[in-house]
Amino acid sequence: MKSPLLTALVLLAPLLTVFAQPEAVTAAPPSVSVSGTAEVKVTPDLIDVRLEVEALDSSLDTAHGLNELRVAGVLKLLKDLGVEEKDVRTDLVRIEPVYNDGNGSQARPGRFRVRRSVRCTLHDMKLLSPVLRGVIGQGVTQAPDIGFRSSGLRKHQDQALVEAVRAAKEKATLLAGELGGRPGRTLRISERAPGGSWSWNSGMNACGCNARHSAFQASGGTVDGEATTGWISVSVTVDVTFVLE
Repeated sequence: MKSPLLTALVLLAPLLTVFAQPEAVTAAPPSVSVSGTAEVKVTPDLIDVRLEVEALDSSLDTAHGLNELRVAGVLKLLKDLGVEEKDVRTDLVRIEPVYNDGNGSQARPGRFRVRRSVRCTLHDMKLLSPVLRGVIGQGVTQAPDIGFRSSGLRKHQDQALVEAVRAAKEKATLLAGELGGRPGRTLRISERAPGGSWSWNSGMNACGCNARHSAFQASGGTVDGEATTGWISVSVTVDVTFVLE
């Protein structure tokens, strides 16, 4: 007479054999991987400008007062040119002691340098040259940052993204077609981080004007002394993998 335990093991043996079998490995379908790039050129409609106002004197109070006077002159100039108050901002005052020997080993500084930044956003592209020319006489020593922007940038980024995907599909169709196939469903798609830089020169060396940006490229210059904004290039690249049919 068989024991209950032996009977149970006999009945479970076929099931254990089934579960012990390794799972079948599904082979990856044939695929084609491509990249697509699109570039959309946009005319900027906003300019961000940072102006550095500086005053230097042996008396800290005098340097501070002179800096305040010059900042007030810059603000008045911007207002007279039609720049709205909401588009103008000022930074905190920065004070730098200047030592006559140049290395700071003296007990007392010989002079004091007082600096303050004025930032503004211009909605009229034609205002850039009048602003840069006018602020030179107000004690502005440099304009280290001039940035061009588009108020509709997101729309142009989406447009470039769609065109990049279309370019990838066209490339995959061409490659697969040469081998007698065609791209099928999408397996993977990813967007590369935008990159690049742009620079612009106003032609006013007295201001030392230059600009930098991390994501876009722009061109511009001067025509008969007037600044031209050029364009902003919005570039997008996508990587796509299609099933090869």
